[in-house]
Amino acid sequence: TLSYQKYEPYEGFVRDDFIIDEHMREICAIGFFDSEFSYPTVFENGVEWMAIKPNEIETMKEPIERAHGRVITFGLGLGYFTYMASLKKEVESVTVIERSKDVISLFKTHILPHFDNPEKINIVCADAFEYAKEQMPRENFDYAFVDLWRDTSDGVDMYIKMKKLEALSPKTHFEYWIEKSILVMIRKRIFAS
Repeated sequence: TLSYQKYEPYEGFVRDDFIIDEHMREICAIGFFDSEFSYPTVFENGVEWMAIKPNEIETMKEPIERAHGRVITFGLGLGYFTYMASLKKEVESVTVIERSKDVISLFKTHILPHFDNPEKINIVCADAFEYAKEQMPRENFDYAFVDLWRDTSDGVDMYIKMKKLEALSPKTHFEYWIEKSILVMIRKRIFAS
């Protein structure tokens, strides 16, 4: 279901990835607005699955800046990364790997028609890990952005799995959504065991 959610005035939210200082302290960046702020959200079975929140925008700034050439992104969401990357002159094309036919349909019907450069976008309905293992090594992408998880709670295992597949595409530069936060969770797993 596509809908809008909102932050109330002065309602706190996580606004960026973890900041790790020189002493390895983990600092959570918090923000708020002084007036109501609405944002688009997709719910799946009553659970928020995708949203274009300030956190999403902040944590994608650097990957968008570095995107170039033939880009591949794993996970479509509401298409924020795809849209912003497609606006760049340095980006020749953006291939999106998304496994959900419903998400692809929602995107093609309601979002893609508003893109400035829809001809740069190629959407492939496939499992990200199978595609990274079987197809991607033959495609010669310049840049890959991986955004398959909702947050760190479901992201650690997928991050580790995709990191192992990087070696199959050695000419592609990989980046991961909220990687610092994922690494914090991995460190906590290691120290807890």
